[in-house]
Amino acid sequence: MSVSVKLSQLAPLPRIKDVVSGETIGHGGFGIVKKSTWKMRGNKRRSADEVIAVKYVYLEMATAKGITAKDLAREAYIQKACSHPNVIELYEFGYDKNWVWMTMEFGAQGELFDKIEPDLGVEESIAHFYFFQLLRAVKFIHSQGVAHRDIKPENLVLDNHCNLKLTDFGLAAVFKKKTGPKRIF
Repeated sequence: MSVSVKLSQLAPLPRIKDVVSGETIGHGGFGIVKKSTWKMRGNKRRSADEVIAVKYVYLEMATAKGITAKDLAREAYIQKACSHPNVIELYEFGYDKNWVWMTMEFGAQGELFDKIEPDLGVEESIAHFYFFQLLRAVKFIHSQGVAHRDIKPENLVLDNHCNLKLTDFGLAAVFKKKTGPKRIF
């Protein structure tokens, strides 16, 4: 199968328990991100009206680019271990024979990239605000022994309160193994 195949020609997206898939809000070389909601009520942490993001990765296309299901599981495991107010929370990870998916916190205000005016940037006070939050996220993940390795405005999203959240741990690396109860690997 050619990597240039359109997503519409791929196997149907998997049905994820308790998730209603919505509009596509992003796409990459071998996957898409959909705005979704939870189906269920009664779970203390989730409500049916909570908006989430679901990242779907088509395994055949990912494998053609040298990315395995094990690599994607590693990405999810690293992101899950980096729970911090300025890191997108990963809720669940799953897979079938065609797709890998990750349910995660939704960046309601979009990517920081979209807030930067060409040739102008952003106001200095706003840049300081986001840079401080980015430093907090990076300091935390480094304390967990993780290097993100792909920090750019496209991988920084804003929540519904306009707080910065680091996302996309696909290129992340563990540089220091933790010992004790907070061990990552």
